[in-house]
Amino acid sequence: MASGFEIPGVFTSIDSGLTWIPRNTNLFLSSLASSSDGTKLVGAWNTGQLYTSTDSGVTWTPRDSNRNWTSVASSSDGTKLVTSVQDGPIYISTDSGVNWRAYDSSRNWTTVASSSDGSKLLACDGDGAIYSSAASQVITPTVTTSLTGEQWSTLDLVYVGNNNFVIIGGSSR
Repeated sequence: MASGFEIPGVFTSIDSGLTWIPRNTNLFLSSLASSSDGTKLVGAWNTGQLYTSTDSGVTWTPRDSNRNWTSVASSSDGTKLVTSVQDGPIYISTDSGVNWRAYDSSRNWTTVASSSDGSKLLACDGDGAIYSSAASQVITPTVTTSLTGEQWSTLDLVYVGNNNFVIIGGSSR
């Protein structure tokens, strides 16, 4: 797609992208996330509203107000949603987007991500810092060439680019 060229509308596919079905040709979305079965969708337009769909994109409901939305993410069942705002807070919904609550302080948020159950959230700001809802603090990347631990220990990792991972949590028995 050429720079500055926008195609209005939301299109869905039920065959892994071989064919596309137009769902709403009047809706502009700059970020979109889906439940694992594709029925619940959340979308945002960077200077518009949030929208949700519970029927695989056939119909859309406007949510919240106009903000500079930058990113959306969804749990696998589509009930827990997170969105970021440029120079604003993080917004979280636990009811498929019907209600939203602001969290954290205003930052230049650029992107968000969610675990499949929605219990762990990550957000990045424009300065490259990564924030974790589980740790409630900035994650500082560290470099290591080996790891040690006890049997049945676990690590939660997030890929931060350039062949690097950051440890965001873990447990041992």
